Amino acid sequence: MRADLRHADLSHLKLSGINLQGANLAGVDFSKSQLIRANFREADLFCAVFEGADLSDANFARADLRGTQFHKAILSGTDFTGADLRAGTIMESPGEGMTTDLSHANLNRSTLRKATLAHANLANASLKKADLGQADLRGADLSSAILSEAKLEDADLSGANLNGADLSSAHLRGADMRGALLDGAKFANADISEAMVNLSVAKLPRDVQVALRDHAVWLMSNGHDGSRAVFTGADFTGIDLSMVNLSAADLRECRFPGANLSQGLLMLADLRKADLSGANLYQANLGGARLAGCNLQGANLEAIRIDPIEIKGKASTGEVRLQRTDFSGADLTGVDLSRIDRRIADFTNAVFGGEPA
Repeated sequence: MRADLRHADLSHLKLSGINLQGANLAGVDFSKSQLIRANFREADLFCAVFEGADLSDANFARADLRGTQFHKAILSGTDFTGADLRAGTIMESPGEGMTTDLSHANLNRSTLRKATLAHANLANASLKKADLGQADLRGADLSSAILSEAKLEDADLSGANLNGADLSSAHLRGADMRGALLDGAKFANADISEAMVNLSVAKLPRDVQVALRDHAVWLMSNGHDGSRAVFTGADFTGIDLSMVNLSAADLRECRFPGANLSQGLLMLADLRKADLSGANLYQANLGGARLAGCNLQGANLEAIRIDPIEIKGKASTGEVRLQRTDFSGADLTGVDLSRIDRRIADFTNAVFGGEPA
């Protein structure tokens, strides 16, 4: 029979080497227990507590660790391959969740390959030489974490908080770091080849960095935290904003002549009457964006995405509408749109080569 120890108090115990593979351990309190080399493979540990526990060389492969608390736990050499470490939603309280807490944890040399860590709290954690290849770290808090020599190839770090993190000699080849917060992050000798990251963001004016950080939080929390970026009329002439997440931002009448917005996320952004002349928008995602009346003369729009975006209305009505990218009245003189399907966007009264479309 499968072991069912839900909500049991197993704190302050010596359980090194214990085999609890596949057991139901939801809500169990393992605080400050010795669990060296313990086997939790494929176990249900939803919202379990391991605060201060010694889990050196323990096995959590493919375990359900949603909402689990590892605050100040020792996790050196621990195997989290394929584990689910997302925030866990408490079913009795719809809409409320518990963030997986790995803050201050010792995860040196641990295996987190392909682990799901979206929105997990890893602030101040030590992850030296940890294997996080292909891990889902979207929106995770890695502020002041030590990731020196960590393996992060093809990891998804979009929207993650890396402020003050040490990524010296880290392997970030192919990692997605779009929208990540990078203030004070260290990348000495790190391999960022083919990574989607813009280190120039950390050189932007402080107020712009703060606004981008708050906007990233706003996007990740679906508007519950942070605040929408409002840059109406701001001058970004020649600035490198490649791979920055400005989805749904207010960018009306902003100046972007010669700016680099390549691979940027601009879905549902409001860019009405903005000056994007000569801007580089290569591979930018402009799905559902509003560019009515924009000056796009000579801009690089190669490989842009303009897919309509679904907008959901009130839950009570179940209404869903499609918002098309709006280029109405925009000046597209000198822009190559030969590979773009104009039928999926609004080009009403747009100007091509000095003549309205």
